[in-house]
Order: sequence, then C-alpha cells, then structure tokens
Amino acid sequence: MAREKGGVDAKRIANDHAFQRTRGNGSEFGRAGKAGKTLRASIRTLLLNSSDSRMVSRLTQSMIKVIQADMTSVQGLRNVINGEAELLVGFELNDYK
Repeated sequence: MAREKGGVDAKRIANDHAFQRTRGNGSEFGRAGKAGKTLRASIRTLLLNSSDSRMVSRLTQSMIKVIQADMTSVQGLRNVINGEAELLVGFELNDYK
C-alpha cells in the first residue's frame, strides 16, 4: 500500500492570506537561525572543544526569545537588533544534562 503526501501545498502557504502568520513565524525563525549562526561564527575558536550536540538548537531557541522580545516591530518583522539581547546572558555553551 502507498499513501499520498499530505499537508498544505507550499504555493498556498506562500500566497494565501490565511497563512500570513505562518510566513511571519517562518521568517522570524529564519532570522533567529541566522543570528545564532553569526554568534557561533564569532566565537568559533571557543566552540572547537564543545561536546554539546544540542547547543545549536538551544541557541536558536534563545534567539527566538530575543526576537519575540522586540516590541518596536510588528509580528513577522521582529528582529534580534530590536530584541532583548540580555536574554542571552548566562547561556551555557556546554550543557551536560
């Protein structure tokens, strides 16, 4: 037995007004990922001995919180610059849980 691929068509998500919030959330997630990558690139030498395989996802999660703290931009256009970068204080690069 075979099953067809389900879900909403990508063209509909890209163009339908009903998915405007989905597109906004996706763009904010993309900005969080890029900001995390920029931060990781700036401290690459410190990360060479890191053994935490989940650090990237934890950093992206923290960047999303920074972006969500942006109260000057509308939802979907919020960014790290206008967010609360202080939320990253105390972020552990090696989390041994």
